[in-house]
Amino acid sequence: MKYFGVTLASTEATHITRDNFYEPLDLTIRKRLLFNYALKNRRWIKVNGFLRRPGEWLNEKEAFEVTSLTSRMPLEQLQRRYPDYYPVINKSRWLSHRDEAQRLFDAFIPKVKRRKRTRYDDEIAEFCHDNGFVQIESLRTHAARGAGAYVMVLDDYLSVYFSVVPNVASSIIAHWDALLDLDAIQSLDTLPIDAFKALDTTRIFVKTTEKRNLEKLRSKLEDLVPYRYALNQSSPDIPGMGGTQDTNLALFPKGVEVHDAMGGYELFEYDLARELNVRPRTDDH
Repeated sequence: MKYFGVTLASTEATHITRDNFYEPLDLTIRKRLLFNYALKNRRWIKVNGFLRRPGEWLNEKEAFEVTSLTSRMPLEQLQRRYPDYYPVINKSRWLSHRDEAQRLFDAFIPKVKRRKRTRYDDEIAEFCHDNGFVQIESLRTHAARGAGAYVMVLDDYLSVYFSVVPNVASSIIAHWDALLDLDAIQSLDTLPIDAFKALDTTRIFVKTTEKRNLEKLRSKLEDLVPYRYALNQSSPDIPGMGGTQDTNLALFPKGVEVHDAMGGYELFEYDLARELNVRPRTDDH
């Protein structure tokens, strides 16, 4: 189906539930196996999932085997075939973190039900109107594909998320695709935006600007956001607004260093559900 102009697979066209907003154990194991492979073999992990060293592709057989293993091989076969890279997961600890995640969900719903819809509607409308935001129906528009501020509105939960980013559409889609890393549960006191699914976003408002003006726009708007409804962690200090990548950093594990003759590179997770991304450190040239 298409939603805000974006084609969603059947698994993506969904709402948040008590069981679907965090990273499943199977995916955690496969993801960490790739991290271990990249670290021990001094490889990059490219956005599309292919593993490579800077400037040198792996041979076709190795690239196929390593990238296919994350989705096609049973875990038991992976463990036998890649014993040096297979991660050790404490299942009891993982289950404990899962229970913590579900308690966050259980606590969030009653809190939402205590909110007054009329007050919520009025405050969101006032903020967007007074600050020049325009409601959009598609993320394929020129406004959505450029720099600016945006408000994701989740009307079923009387909640919003606000950010200032270089590319509005990319940021929103990244949030839709994200899964909550259970290792970060203890750092959270409520559900973050990355816990919610695509269909939970019911309205989107955008205020465009040029990239060079992002910091000025952030400074102008950050104190005006209706924080009582904001899903931004640690409000009113909204994370991610001043950077080039809009993320809830608490949801992502720390990067690992992958060193080779060309220098150090930091390995990041970008989309926990689909792909791993690597980018050079800013101090490497």
